[in-house]
Amino acid sequence: MAKTNSVISFQEIFEEHPVKSCIGCFFAGIAASYWLLTFLYEDKYQNLKDRYEDKIEQLNKAHEQDLQIKEITLKKEEGTKYYLNVDPNTKLGSDISKLINKYENEK
Repeated sequence: MAKTNSVISFQEIFEEHPVKSCIGCFFAGIAASYWLLTFLYEDKYQNLKDRYEDKIEQLNKAHEQDLQIKEITLKKEEGTKYYLNVDPNTKLGSDISKLINKYENEK
């Protein structure tokens, strides 16, 4: 015989299947909490993510600039060593470098 009462009450569902009802309520609560937190805090997370990406990009650019400066410095030192055949870290090398810089500044 078919059931004529098509109205479903939550009390009947909880009485017939209490474990399934608790599990269903648990997952419904998780879904509702996730939706609410996503709705409220998504922009804040995106802003944090953007800020950290900008910081990482800025640090990469600063590192590249430092490497370029070090490369130029090494090329200058190697050029000085090659042309003068003197180590620029010694006293004689520093004196010669000062004289060269003084001469270039006078030009």
